[in-house]
Amino acid sequence: MKDILTVRWPRIITILFCIHMCLLVFNGTKYFTIGSRSQIYASIVILVACCMTLSCRGKKFKNIFSFERVICVLEILYTFVSAIFINDSFERGTFLASILFFTLIFFWTCMAFDGKDIRCLEVAHFFCGVILSLGIFFSMHRPYGLTSRTTILTYTGEYYDVNFLSALIVIPAILLFDKILRGEFNRMVAAVAFTLMVVAIIFTGSRAAMGVLGLGIMMIIMSRKNIIDYLMIIPIILLLAYFLSLYIPDDIMYRFVNNGFDISKDRVRMLDWSYGIRLIAKNPVWGSGFVSSHQLIYTLLSADITAHNTYLVFAINYGILMTIPLLLVMFLPLYRLVKYDAPMGYIASYVAYLLLLLPIEANFSEIHIIPICLYLAISGYVKQCYLSKYTTC
Repeated sequence: MKDILTVRWPRIITILFCIHMCLLVFNGTKYFTIGSRSQIYASIVILVACCMTLSCRGKKFKNIFSFERVICVLEILYTFVSAIFINDSFERGTFLASILFFTLIFFWTCMAFDGKDIRCLEVAHFFCGVILSLGIFFSMHRPYGLTSRTTILTYTGEYYDVNFLSALIVIPAILLFDKILRGEFNRMVAAVAFTLMVVAIIFTGSRAAMGVLGLGIMMIIMSRKNIIDYLMIIPIILLLAYFLSLYIPDDIMYRFVNNGFDISKDRVRMLDWSYGIRLIAKNPVWGSGFVSSHQLIYTLLSADITAHNTYLVFAINYGILMTIPLLLVMFLPLYRLVKYDAPMGYIASYVAYLLLLLPIEANFSEIHIIPICLYLAISGYVKQCYLSKYTTC
């Protein structure tokens, strides 16, 4: 009877997080931001805090001062100090999103996820990518003038930014490709899902997403010991992709084939980054406060642009002093995955996530929060498997 009444909090949190990922298509904000419209995250944080407090028996919190949780506490304290004492003003939404993000990470890392939790999180992540891809095909909204770049029109009347949308699809796509080669799912079903995600990415016209997709696939293939045995699935995927690509507009294909990834074509983005660096130089240690980079650049540098780089914006908001610990937390899952011999699919998809933050400003967006939560859980489980000498993870 006692076992029946015992509640396993990580399983509850896993289910809630999976539901949140599957319903991400209903976020309703252009950049998938968190805050007032993302109440599920707030519910998760409050639920975890209450559950961990009520179920605490002392030894459950023996690792409460782990590296990532100490950093989260410091970042939360600094957020309050910066808003109250260091900077004159702050945006309420940015301030609350910062507090919510670090509180979520703090309690999320208190959870001990097992193999079933990880499996559930992975499947929900794949469903998230497929649902967003189907949303693109059903919506077919083209808000960018003469170009055929396609996105989803939300229930709020906004459209999802194509770069953010493609980033949310490409990360599970890379991981699914590795799962196909490893034979962990029905290969035909998984191949169809993978193809849907790839074609959806192409429809968005995101060169960054296609670039990291190619890099991820290359990393996975090159990691295989018997490459020939695992290349048999690729013709099936390419064949499906070929027939689906017949419906891709010519200007989208021209964007990939002719424009390519020539850095000279992204001079505007480089200009945005240069303004971000200039803004950091104005207050490098403590940061300029929790205001959007657009507002800060407009106020301090008289330019109507944004920094367009997640890492730069963290340095703008937090200063170098608190950005370095934050980056350590962000790179912690990658360190664990590499150190504890995780499958290459995990490593490749997380590298893709880190690279995708370079051309977009996703500091408190779902594209930043979902992968870091997911891979903190996965890397923790991989570490547990390795240290416990498990044969599979």
